[in-house]
Amino acid sequence: MSTTAPSEITIDHEPYSGEDAVRLRAVALLSAGLPPRMARTLPLASVAANLTVRNGMGEPLGYGVLSEVADGVLEIQSFFIREDARGAGVGSALLSRLEQVARELGSPALVHAGTPGDADITDTLLRRGYVPIAPFGAHTLVADVVCVSKILV
Repeated sequence: MSTTAPSEITIDHEPYSGEDAVRLRAVALLSAGLPPRMARTLPLASVAANLTVRNGMGEPLGYGVLSEVADGVLEIQSFFIREDARGAGVGSALLSRLEQVARELGSPALVHAGTPGDADITDTLLRRGYVPIAPFGAHTLVADVVCVSKILV
């Protein structure tokens, strides 16, 4: 299923292990100043959705990954928009689609755990109605983690 958004973009489900998904995760690490070898691959069973956003020429601009946390709650595990695609509504369109997919999957809420290096996405989520929550799961072991949640039902 595709969603048309600003400037002729599409947002589609794609395999988490697909070539573009792997490449975009490497680009995300490099743009954060980290080597691609630092990539952490999620167990495929925990990936509820992997969405890739593309421009009208089919070039990947970014991605978002939802993973299962507990009790049907999904986490925005990864979210990245290429630097040259930011500021044009691409991230907002992808976030809206992630929320739509989470609702379709029956998730009562979406959560996200970020670090100070993830301030852009955390700030965006707060502006979109997410609220701070206590660290959850493995994130309780991470220093400086900032967790947010949005009720979807």
